[in-house]
Amino acid sequence: IGTSVAEAQRIRDELESLAAMRHTVIPVTYTTDPTVDGYYQLLGVDVAASAQEAALFDGGYLPYRISLLKLGVEAEVMLQSVLTGTVRSNAHGVDSIEAEPFLGLPPGYYDLETSVTNPTILTRTSADGAVAVVRDVAYTDRPTWGLDPAGWYKAAATIKVGGYTRAGLACPNSPTDWELSNGLIRVTPNGTNLRWDVATYDGAAWDAAKTWQLELAGSEITGAWTSVTILRNDPEAAAIRLRRRTLTFDFLVRRGSRFVELTVTYNGTADMKVVRSTAEAATSVTPTGATSAVAIRATNDDGDGNRYVLGTSLAHTEDLTNGGITWTSVSTVDAFIGAEVGGSAAAAGDTAADLALQYLGYLAEQVVAVRR
Repeated sequence: IGTSVAEAQRIRDELESLAAMRHTVIPVTYTTDPTVDGYYQLLGVDVAASAQEAALFDGGYLPYRISLLKLGVEAEVMLQSVLTGTVRSNAHGVDSIEAEPFLGLPPGYYDLETSVTNPTILTRTSADGAVAVVRDVAYTDRPTWGLDPAGWYKAAATIKVGGYTRAGLACPNSPTDWELSNGLIRVTPNGTNLRWDVATYDGAAWDAAKTWQLELAGSEITGAWTSVTILRNDPEAAAIRLRRRTLTFDFLVRRGSRFVELTVTYNGTADMKVVRSTAEAATSVTPTGATSAVAIRATNDDGDGNRYVLGTSLAHTEDLTNGGITWTSVSTVDAFIGAEVGGSAAAAGDTAADLALQYLGYLAEQVVAVRR
C-alpha cells in the first residue's frame, strides 16, 4: 500500500485514524468491481504493524483488512446535511433575519431538497470545480441531496500536516508545515513568527497570499507555534489548533466558504489585534441591518483584482491605515478573513457585506446518509 516501509506505515496510520473517528459516511469506489461503489460506515481496520512485516512484502506493502457496513449504493442513498445553529452573538445588532447562514455542496450534487422554497444558489468556482452555495438556509433545516461517491471529496475542506493530506484526527506535530483549504480559501503558516498566509482561488488560479499577524498589547508575538492538533476533519468542515505558550489559535473552513474562521484565546487579558503584516489601507463595512461596522475591506483592488476582508462579531476598533482590527482587554476573540473576489466588481453573495452576514449566520453541519 506504499512505495516504502515508511509510506506504508503512514497510510496504515491514516486508515487507523479514520476508523477511530467512527464516520457515519464513507464513500467507497472500486475500479475492479463498480458494484461495490456506494456509501459505507467504517467499522474497523486491521493492518500489520511492524516494519519487519512490511519488509517481507516488497518493502511497501502491509497486509490489511477493512470492515465496512454498507449503507447503500448511490441509487439507494441520499445525503442529508444536519444543520444546527443560530445567529452568532454579536455587538452589531445583526439578528437571525439579517444574518445569512449558508450551505456548501460539492460539484456534481443533484436533487437538492430543502425547506426553503426556491432557495438562492450561488456558484463559486473552486480549484475542484463549481461549488453550489445555498444562501440563507434555515438554521434547523435538513436538506437532502444526491452525489456520486466519487465526488465526495471534491471541493472538500481538507487538512495537510507534514506534507500529506490527513484522513482523520491523528497527525505528526509539525506546526510549521500545515495547510487548511476548501479549494476557495487556503491558509498556511508564513514561517515568520506566528504569521499566517491566506490565499484565494479566483476561479482560474490561486492568487497571491496575504500575510496576517497577531499583536498582543501592541507588539507582534515572536517565536513559533509549538504544536498542531486536528480538531475536525470532515469534507463539510475542517479545523486545526495551533498553540504557543499562553496562546491558542483555532482555524476553521467550511465547504463553499470564501473565508477562514479564526478564534484566538489568551491565558490572560490584554489588547489583541489581527492586522496585515504589510500595511494595506482599508474601508469600514457595515452590512444592511447592522448598527455598527462588522468588517473592513481593502480600499483598492490588489494586483489580482481582489480585496481582502477582515471582520468580527465583537466590538472592536479599526485600523484603516494598516488593515487591522483591535479588541480591548480581552482573553478570547473571533474573526473571519477572506476576500472579495473581483474586488469592486464582486458578484452578489461575494461582497464584503455578504461575507460578514454569512459569518454571523453561524451554522454547524454534519452530513449523514439516509435511504431514498
